[in-house]
Amino acid sequence: MKESWIYRHGANLEHKGVRYWLCRLCHEKRSYSTALYASSGTAHAARHLLRQHQIAEFGDSSPSLTTPFTLAAASASSSVRPLSRQASLGFQLGSHFDERSWKARFVDWIILEDVTFRQASSERLRWLIANGGELASQLLPEHHTTVCSWIRLTFESRRQIIFNLVKDAKSSVHLSFDLWTASNGFHYIGIVGHFVDSEGEKRDVLLGLPRLVGPHSGENMASYVKEVINQYEMGSKLGYFMLDNAESNDTCLETLARWFPMDVSRRRLRCIGHIINLVVRAVIFGSNVSKFEAELRGATDEFSFEIWAKKGAVGRLHNLATYIRRTDQRRQALRRLQTELAGDDAIFTLEIVVDGKTRWNSIYVMIKRGMRICLSLTSVEHLLTWDRLILALELRSAIELYQSRWQKPKNDPVHRDLTKDFLSAVDWAELERFHDFLKPFYILTKTMEGNASKPGAEGGHGAVWETLKTMDYLFVKFKQAAEETQFEEPSHFKSGIDCGWAKLEDYYIKTDRTPIYRAALALHPSYGYDYFERHWKNAMDRPQWYSDMQSAVGSLFDEYVRQAELIWEEVNPLIAYTTKEGQGS
Repeated sequence: MKESWIYRHGANLEHKGVRYWLCRLCHEKRSYSTALYASSGTAHAARHLLRQHQIAEFGDSSPSLTTPFTLAAASASSSVRPLSRQASLGFQLGSHFDERSWKARFVDWIILEDVTFRQASSERLRWLIANGGELASQLLPEHHTTVCSWIRLTFESRRQIIFNLVKDAKSSVHLSFDLWTASNGFHYIGIVGHFVDSEGEKRDVLLGLPRLVGPHSGENMASYVKEVINQYEMGSKLGYFMLDNAESNDTCLETLARWFPMDVSRRRLRCIGHIINLVVRAVIFGSNVSKFEAELRGATDEFSFEIWAKKGAVGRLHNLATYIRRTDQRRQALRRLQTELAGDDAIFTLEIVVDGKTRWNSIYVMIKRGMRICLSLTSVEHLLTWDRLILALELRSAIELYQSRWQKPKNDPVHRDLTKDFLSAVDWAELERFHDFLKPFYILTKTMEGNASKPGAEGGHGAVWETLKTMDYLFVKFKQAAEETQFEEPSHFKSGIDCGWAKLEDYYIKTDRTPIYRAALALHPSYGYDYFERHWKNAMDRPQWYSDMQSAVGSLFDEYVRQAELIWEEVNPLIAYTTKEGQGS
């Protein structure tokens, strides 16, 4: 009788008349709790070898796979043996699938490994599980270093693909880069290339994400950007640079210009979302935002409240929101007040939103949540699809009721006197003006964050031609607000309009240094020169802007003509020489 294959991996023992199978691998690892099986049959031992050691009866008969993953797995020291098709399918078909147990283990994986819900339900994960096939269990890494080696192999192979795309690009390669801080505190600089490939398709490609060691100075950043530029051999193909408005980015480009000659002022593009951010911060906080932020960084808790209180209604709302959200008891009190005001119609309550310090968009959301909710809604279904805002929940009313019932704790003499931050009817009116004025800025910020290469939205949502058009729209908004507040008494809102408008005009001047903004809009088939004549020359009463635009676009066109002539001469040297000789005679 032929001996079972399991005895190639274990010993046949007997104790007190009972026969056992001892797993050699477990015994050598001193894993005694899983090593011994009663040998009344071979099924338990075979299943143990398959599950614990990935060993099957026909383990040497499977074909090898030539993917980066199998190459990486082969390079790691492992005793894993691939399953044969017969053994793998036999195990899958012959085993009872316990749905409850599988779900429990899946949930454990999510919780213990801190997997997000979106990751656990992603299309890619479902594809891996559904299409892993019989060898999938053999490919799963058992150590984090294996995952690292897979990623490195994949990275190197894909970087070569990107290298070829950049090399064969029809257009210049335009760069955008910014700093990013990982959860472990490491700093990285992400460098993205934007170009038209050899097939005429617009590409947005991550070229590098090197770790930034040392100061966040422009000179230090430039050394990392230079290295990536050299890796892809694209120094002669550099186009424009889309960056935020930090001064370190100006220094970075000036440093790069030492190695890659260019006119920095003409190549420097500015993120429109960042421009909007700086303009609105000036509206809310005044002309010296940096000083305000510096004061907050070094302030005690109580002094921080005092600094914010100087910012008018916005500052007092910030203090109220911070105070209420600081403890769960206060948040519960606000929820009870909402329920009390809503009566029998209460479906849910809203949390007061505190801003993200000096991030203006979070301040806008804070004001929006704090304002009275006045919606004409007819059904619960509608309520649940419109930001969960309902007529019964008037957060402003709840805040006013909270103010009227608030009492300073008697046993806490250093407790903040919240009455300093109570909002009056005048404050609410000013908050409403801020809210109404900032709303289009908020919408534009979200719109400009879009992907200009997204299918169905090509050429929009952040494209270069939209920058001046967006700024023109904001210019008109500021002009209208300035006219409305011209004869009003001084207020935070009025001074904010003046500061914001001045900041916007500063960035108009900066965009003048880069003709591509005006050229992009002038070349747009739906706008052209007519746009500038209607808006700059007539509506905005800036005829000099219109004249400067014509000169700048014409100069840029001549520059492209000269470049095209040089390229043509390189491709057709004999014809070019003959032509020049003829012109000389």
